[in-house]
Amino acid sequence: MATKSNFKRAMPQTQPAVLASLRSTQLVDDSKAVLPAELINAILDYLPVADMFSFARTSKRMREMVYDDTRWIQRLRSMGCWNEVEAKRRFEDTMRKKREAQKADEARLSGVTLNGSTNAMPP
Repeated sequence: MATKSNFKRAMPQTQPAVLASLRSTQLVDDSKAVLPAELINAILDYLPVADMFSFARTSKRMREMVYDDTRWIQRLRSMGCWNEVEAKRRFEDTMRKKREAQKADEARLSGVTLNGSTNAMPP
């Protein structure tokens, strides 16, 4: 243990600066921990739906994992709310509407209407 000097001209004892250790500390650039996707999927399986939406807002990666169709199909099946026939019908209707819209755009660009006539003036 250090003793204090009674000598009047002695230099006062210096205490280490409180922030010196913080100044010497360097942050690691990649400080984010990365969990494997399988572990995140297991965690998501146990979360309530409301918490899943909060979780989805944390990053793009989490949003993609939460809004994955297979996750929601599984969740809806477990709740007894999934109707496979209805889902297929809606998917086919959506695809049919997209094809019709694409054909209409192509016809509009080529100058031919859907009924086969042209947009040009008659002679």
